[in-house]
Amino acid sequence: MKRHGLKLLFVLTATAIAGPPAAVPKSVTIIDVPRERRDYETHIGNIKVRFADGHSEIWTSVGRCMDAQVSRTGLVAWTRFSDRNDYQEPVNRTLRVRFLDGPVKDFEAYPNGRSSRSGRLPTTILPS
Repeated sequence: MKRHGLKLLFVLTATAIAGPPAAVPKSVTIIDVPRERRDYETHIGNIKVRFADGHSEIWTSVGRCMDAQVSRTGLVAWTRFSDRNDYQEPVNRTLRVRFLDGPVKDFEAYPNGRSSRSGRLPTTILPS
């Protein structure tokens, strides 16, 4: 009997330490930043994430984000541009992925110095 009580105490303690499960992102949008807007259809701005529990958060403040997507598992990814080409189009250099438990990982485009003609990363970042 003493063993079962100890197991129950361990489970209750572990549950209290672990806390409630993190809210899972369900959708992501770009909040347009007027100073970055140009005459084409690309949305450029900050990342706004809506979660399964209904609340939303804005994750960025610099306003250089594009091509935001959320995966079925809740990973959120977007590209960030660092400069503009001769036609004043944004040139993406970084793919940023935010994981469910909070860490962010940046993947730099063209680490060996090569780039594509347009300078843009693919528009499909994560599987739907």
